[in-house]
Amino acid sequence: MALFGRKKTTDDTKAATPRTGTTSTSRKTTSSRKTTSREKTSPFAGVLLRPVVTEKSYILSEQGKYVFRVTPSATKAQVARAVEDLYGVTVTKVNVTVKSAQRRVFRGIAGATAKEKKAIVTVASGQKIDLLA
Repeated sequence: MALFGRKKTTDDTKAATPRTGTTSTSRKTTSSRKTTSREKTSPFAGVLLRPVVTEKSYILSEQGKYVFRVTPSATKAQVARAVEDLYGVTVTKVNVTVKSAQRRVFRGIAGATAKEKKAIVTVASGQKIDLLA
């Protein structure tokens, strides 16, 4: 029977050979996404999704404020700890905004945009985060 382009074989030779710990056809369990060293070291790496790079966030970065998309369940304390651990800066303040989902209709099908949560993180004076590197 061919299922998705593979055929089942009923060779007696395959059933008779004992399995060992190392086989040449074993699958690797590695992820296709490359992780950086910062993601491996911090337990709070899952809190920050990505930095927001817009004109407004670039102007805020000159004032020592950086904008990040965060998980919807993240608290201010978790965001502050994650930024301190990942970027090695001192966080003085965290402001959080939540953009609720909006209804949209596309080709007669009703749907909704995703709910977003952003955190504006203020770092101590004299410290910077290089987000574009």
